[in-house]
Amino acid sequence: MNAIVGKECVLDPTQVLNPRLLIYFSLASQTLAMALMLTLFLLLRRYVGRRTYFHAWTWAWLVLVIGLLALMVRFELPFDGPGAEGTWAVRICYVIYQLGKFAFLVFLLKGVLLYLQGPPNARTRLMRWLWPLVVGFSVFSVWISADQLGVLFWQGVVNVVAYLWCAGILLLL
Repeated sequence: MNAIVGKECVLDPTQVLNPRLLIYFSLASQTLAMALMLTLFLLLRRYVGRRTYFHAWTWAWLVLVIGLLALMVRFELPFDGPGAEGTWAVRICYVIYQLGKFAFLVFLLKGVLLYLQGPPNARTRLMRWLWPLVVGFSVFSVWISADQLGVLFWQGVVNVVAYLWCAGILLLL
């Protein structure tokens, strides 16, 4: 219901646009926004010198763009309808997408640690153990998920943990 009592709101984007086109538009706009951030970080790179956190965040934007591009490829695949989510091509796109999103979080966390602690030290080097977990969980989460919604669920769980971890570290300043 909108502000006028008794009138229903009829603005439903799926009535105006094809739902697949709507998803693709949304995904393309997110990918372009992340590509813009990556471009900005690459352009500023020569001005930041030895700020290692900046380089970690540049890698974060790069892997996020790669992950989103993999999802765009998934929607370009001719697989649609019942059973499409189980095809190998779709699953591979989801694994690359999931890996890009999780790698983004690792680089984000690494950048936060480098920002707070300066040059790489024992604590940031301990993050190397995260990479096998990221790859393994990317594959595992896609394998146990029936569709994209399941993939997004597991991604959301990891997002919450990573963002809370980063926020907690920053709050300790």
